[in-house]
Amino acid sequence: MTKKRLLSYRQLKAELKWVSTDSDDYSRLKAEISEIEAYVSGIDDAFIRIIFRLRYLVPRKDGGWQPPSWAWIARQANASEDYCKGRHCKFCKKNTL
Repeated sequence: MTKKRLLSYRQLKAELKWVSTDSDDYSRLKAEISEIEAYVSGIDDAFIRIIFRLRYLVPRKDGGWQPPSWAWIARQANASEDYCKGRHCKFCKKNTL
């Protein structure tokens, strides 16, 4: 899994709303979405899993595709911004994302 692929999650969800349910694109989008969700759900460390869900999976209120700010993620995770960002970066380096 790559960061770029994780970042595409919100866009894929938006595209899914516009595609006909009986098309090949619908099946492809559902498969990609499921794969990303399974990857995040499979992260062993609970805190890292929370960070990844907040950063990549939780829908934005404004409907945007960009990830939320680290400050928002830190408030939701009840931790400091630097701690959340550091744990995310360390996980990404270790797992070559």
